[in-house]
Amino acid sequence: MIKYKLNKIKLSYTLLLVCSLTFLHCTSFAADSVKPIHNNTPTSILCLGDSITEGGATFKVYRHPLYKKLIKSGYNVKFIGPKSSVEDGIRLGHAGYGGKNAEQINAKFKGIYKQYPADIILIHSAHNYTQEQKPIKTVIASLKSIIASAKEVNPEVIILIARAIPSGKLPKYAYLPKLNQEITLLGKSMKSTRIIIVDQDKGFNWKTDTIKDNVHPNAFGAEKMAEKWFESLQTVLVQQ
Repeated sequence: MIKYKLNKIKLSYTLLLVCSLTFLHCTSFAADSVKPIHNNTPTSILCLGDSITEGGATFKVYRHPLYKKLIKSGYNVKFIGPKSSVEDGIRLGHAGYGGKNAEQINAKFKGIYKQYPADIILIHSAHNYTQEQKPIKTVIASLKSIIASAKEVNPEVIILIARAIPSGKLPKYAYLPKLNQEITLLGKSMKSTRIIIVDQDKGFNWKTDTIKDNVHPNAFGAEKMAEKWFESLQTVLVQQ
């Protein structure tokens, strides 16, 4: 009888220990999760990148179709930034700089973000290098620097980093597939639910989704980019 009681006590202790560890694990996991954004004020979004983010007279940009998707789906958002453009009567802020590479955008970013500390940053910055420059390490270092600068200003910022859309302008942009692999590894190395990698390259076909330069999106390409951003943003936004 005594042996039975001792075994019963050991079993109870073991179960209590297991439950306690499980609770601690779940609590830790929950603390590391991103709580969906739901405020009375609009959630601010900063779109950061080169001409593919800025847009141009001869090609399309994802920002306006993305904004329309978000508003239509009941999300309260505001696109901010030092620049802006109008489409269909809607003016949207942004931080797109045509012709600038990741290093140059990184150099501008800290000043930009201090003025426009958005809740969410969308980054698509991979072009404006050449294959001969072997720019992959430089781009990754620039992305890391942008993330660090953003967190200094706003530790709660959520950052979506795009794998670059493919380009048919070769051999200039032959480095993009390898760069995209490194961007994915960057996301994994951060081990943060506040850093989200967006597979903009998947399903994007430069033969049908870009203009004649084989780089910049046409209407189809801009729509595809908008949809990919939208899918990822749905995981961090709450409808009003």
